[in-house]
Amino acid sequence: MVIRLKYKILIITLIFVALLSLSNVCAVDVNLSEDDVVLNDTHYKNINLDNSDEYCNSNVKEVFGKNNNSQNSFSDVQKLIDDSEENDTIQLNGTYYGQGNLIIVNKSLVIEGRGDGAILDAQMLSGIFYISSNNVILKNLKIINAKAPYNFTNLNNYELISNGAAIYWVGANGTLINSSFSGNHGYGDGGIVAWEGHNGKIFNTSFKDNPPSFKYEFIIGGSNPSCRFIGGVVNGFYDGDLIGNSFLKNVSVNARRVLTVNMPVLYNGELIIKLTDEEGLPFVNDIFKVHIYNKNYNLYLESIIDENGFARVSLPFNLSVGNYNIKYYLKQILDSYIKKSDYYHINESGKLCYDFNSILINQSSLSVIKRDTSLFCYNLRIFYNSNEHLYVKLVDNNGVAIKGVKFLFKIYLSKNKFKNYYVTTNSKGMAILKHNFNQGHYSIVINAINGNYKIKSLKSKFKIYKTPLTIKAPKIVAKYKKSKKFTIKLINKKAKKIVKNIKIKVKISIGKKYKTRTLKTNNKGLAYLNTKNFKRGVHKVFISPKNTNYYGKFISKIIIK
Repeated sequence: MVIRLKYKILIITLIFVALLSLSNVCAVDVNLSEDDVVLNDTHYKNINLDNSDEYCNSNVKEVFGKNNNSQNSFSDVQKLIDDSEENDTIQLNGTYYGQGNLIIVNKSLVIEGRGDGAILDAQMLSGIFYISSNNVILKNLKIINAKAPYNFTNLNNYELISNGAAIYWVGANGTLINSSFSGNHGYGDGGIVAWEGHNGKIFNTSFKDNPPSFKYEFIIGGSNPSCRFIGGVVNGFYDGDLIGNSFLKNVSVNARRVLTVNMPVLYNGELIIKLTDEEGLPFVNDIFKVHIYNKNYNLYLESIIDENGFARVSLPFNLSVGNYNIKYYLKQILDSYIKKSDYYHINESGKLCYDFNSILINQSSLSVIKRDTSLFCYNLRIFYNSNEHLYVKLVDNNGVAIKGVKFLFKIYLSKNKFKNYYVTTNSKGMAILKHNFNQGHYSIVINAINGNYKIKSLKSKFKIYKTPLTIKAPKIVAKYKKSKKFTIKLINKKAKKIVKNIKIKVKISIGKKYKTRTLKTNNKGLAYLNTKNFKRGVHKVFISPKNTNYYGKFISKIIIK
């Protein structure tokens, strides 16, 4: 019996020692450094401050949501803060409504929502948090319907201006984790959060549909902050910088932007860009601005974003071969930004400038390479002074005409003698040589004067034929020693037009002899003979062109009585 009793006492003692050991587990350290977190700019990632879902801290205080959410108020949260000690963790559950009063955080605390997160709804009556203490952590909270006053206020000896609709954060080393902001309205610096403290961090927090602030800033820093915005998502129209800190304030930004801009697709000289929000929905109702530039080139182009989120920007057809940088902006934000003198600064060279990178949505590069082409030559056999002209047509591999390309036509008049003519392709890709060469045979060499296309030289023979004429000269009857006009008219058979200002040979019979005269057509293609000095009788008239570029003949009569 004694042995069995001692054995029971030993077992009870061991169990007691084991329980005592478990009770000595200490609280988890919640200090978060940059090295503790691995982030990806393009995906959400939860950040755990402890090693389990529940804190192992004996100082955790909880306020649980009630069945009637309208009974939960900011005052409940404030009372718990007032009753807390330094480094306590407060866990909230449900929805809490503001009645026009701010929640004052004047201790180093962790305030977090349980489960799916707690909702803090200011009901457009006030802001939500004023944080004066260092090392405060807000986690898993939904901040909605906050509205900052448009004046100076003073609350519980804490001087507040109209900065920060939802949070005015003065304390250093603050951290905001896995939270969201929506429907908050601000007037002063910081339409949502005015962050004056040093070393602030924002992790995996979304900002959506928060109207811009009076000062066109979204989240600001103080006189010398070093806040970091990591893995966050912003959606909506915000003027000024995305994070609201101008580049002069030494703020490191590593945020996922309001938009996702896909890599541009270049098709038939058109950049096609698709814009979506963080939910993958098309981004619409704005003008997309593209800045294309390199050392020797600078151009801004605009495109209206269509209902499917596509922006289409037509590149200049004369964009030279080379490498270009492309930056993308929303015009609404860009115009607001460059109008504010606050964003200008003096660079190291003493030049006044401003930094577009603060509002940059995305950027890429563009390489323009020589395009493969096909060159065709037409009308190598034509008639002199007809409506036909020698021309070339330039198209790309898809058969699309290329305009604006200059060609050199080198026409060899003889073996060692040539003339150069420069012609540029029109909208149909045609370079037309509008020049009247004399009838004859020529050699021709055609070369493109443009470094942007792969264009082979063309060498060929070129022939100009004599043009046939229609000659009209009706016979006339005239009285001896009386003036009367014998009219001759020349018409180009190929061009169907009169032939102006050319010489014609007129051979007139006088008995058994002939007399030859040279006439010239006027601007109406007409030439005249006066019959006053003709003798009585029948005179045959033989008419032919004296210009060797034409051929044709006609016989008529002049009868003198």
